[in-house]
Amino acid sequence: MNSIKCIYTFLNEMWNAKSADLDELHCIFSPNLVAISPLGIKVGSESLKNTNIAWSHGFPDMRLSNVEIINSGNFVVAEWRSQGTNTNPFNDFSPTGKKVDYSGVTIFQFEGKKVVRYKCFINMLDIYDQLGFFLEQESYEGQKLIRRNLALLLEKLKSLTAEFNLSVREIECVSFFVHGWSAKQIGLHLKCSYRTIQNHLSNAMDKIDCHSKPQLFEFIKTRGLSPLFEDLYKFCFNNYFYRETV
Repeated sequence: MNSIKCIYTFLNEMWNAKSADLDELHCIFSPNLVAISPLGIKVGSESLKNTNIAWSHGFPDMRLSNVEIINSGNFVVAEWRSQGTNTNPFNDFSPTGKKVDYSGVTIFQFEGKKVVRYKCFINMLDIYDQLGFFLEQESYEGQKLIRRNLALLLEKLKSLTAEFNLSVREIECVSFFVHGWSAKQIGLHLKCSYRTIQNHLSNAMDKIDCHSKPQLFEFIKTRGLSPLFEDLYKFCFNNYFYRETV
């Protein structure tokens, strides 16, 4: 089976045909797979399977459409559109019963017949917005310039949260945390222990008087910080990971 047909079969069987044999379906991935998505870094085919199970559990009727797949060397790029209804808990949130409709891009890197790198690009904040966790996203003054500069992004966020005295590291950790990353995954990215990350997150949550992820989302939403945290995450994700894995 060529790589394009392999990926098309995987996507169709996973999301449209709803294959019951997920072990067999995920055998196209290497045991040493590195998978990167807005929900974090996953290592191994089993962890990616569990991520897909979490999505399919939260959105049982999720389907892909408008699938376009191209091949370039040992890379296969799939563009797609997805729709589904949040009828079960997802990513620590209770089900909302709301429908989501979003587009994404997934990159599969092959070595021989196995996928060794997997990268999925979707706008997670847009999905949360559709689920009711955010109001419509806002723009901010100087966004076109600021979103391209890490120092400016951090400076802007520090100024807008100055009353809480958040550190740069705390802001970075919150940015990854609201995009679904665990303390361990953030620690791997920032090259420090997960316990250090837990401390940063705990300190940040205490400073802004938030005691759960939904409260943190509400804090970000009500202060109009959503687009800034999204731009910070996109900058870090694209500049640190894309060149390393693709």
